[in-house]
Amino acid sequence: MAEFAPPKVSIVGVTNNEASLFTLLQKPPHIHKLGIDSSEYAKWDREKFAGEIEKLVRRVYLGKHTQEVINEIVAQYTHGEKKISEFYINSYNELISDLLFNIPAADGIFARRKTRWDVFAYIFNYHKDADWNSNVPEGLRGAAHGSDLAYVTGVGLPEKFDEKEQTIVNLLQEAFAEFAREGYALNRW
Repeated sequence: MAEFAPPKVSIVGVTNNEASLFTLLQKPPHIHKLGIDSSEYAKWDREKFAGEIEKLVRRVYLGKHTQEVINEIVAQYTHGEKKISEFYINSYNELISDLLFNIPAADGIFARRKTRWDVFAYIFNYHKDADWNSNVPEGLRGAAHGSDLAYVTGVGLPEKFDEKEQTIVNLLQEAFAEFAREGYALNRW
């Protein structure tokens, strides 16, 4: 798109825990194949993580270097390894986030920049524990896919905000309004 379209100022955002909507909260139902049932959390270790990577790789790659590809991915996502289930679940969630959201977003940003588009990017990392199922440990929680949009549009937010939430709403709505008017945000986010 960026190669053939006239340059436009654009904004791209991701959340810090994109895939958790699918992997941990298991929404929407048709994406449950990526999900991890909370009753299975304790079973997640390096072997379980590597097994899930193998399933994903074998769906898209059937070459003679399959095991090398699997090993490389496991090594990439277990850097700084902590031998607790939460670490491996977070690593899996990070991989799915990268595959479905982060890498495509980065590719889009780089493609636009290559053709001289002005691109503003952000990572949204605010979440409320109330948004999460109580079965999901705190260490696995974060801002799931699309959670930033509620703060930008005001749709789907509770009727009453605490002070922190109101600050986030005000900041994001002001920044997006400035971006729409000016083509950039006047304040640093």
